[in-house]
Amino acid sequence: MVSVTKDNAGEIFDELVKEKGLKKTFIAKKIGVSPQTLNTKIHHGGFDADLAFKVAKILAITFDEYKLRISKIIVK
Repeated sequence: MVSVTKDNAGEIFDELVKEKGLKKTFIAKKIGVSPQTLNTKIHHGGFDADLAFKVAKILAITFDEYKLRISKIIVK
């Protein structure tokens, strides 16, 4: 499987969560997974478009803004 997220996508996620003043446990609960599952997906693979869309919604940022921050692919 080809990774389309930056190598530091997990760190970017952590920064955004901190900026918004949220807890990862809150985000995990909102998307219906355990905190452990969320952590694994964010930091160890499985960070797909579906997860990015759900997280962007919770973080109250647009999907495009979030995608731009975590994506290796820049479309102009």
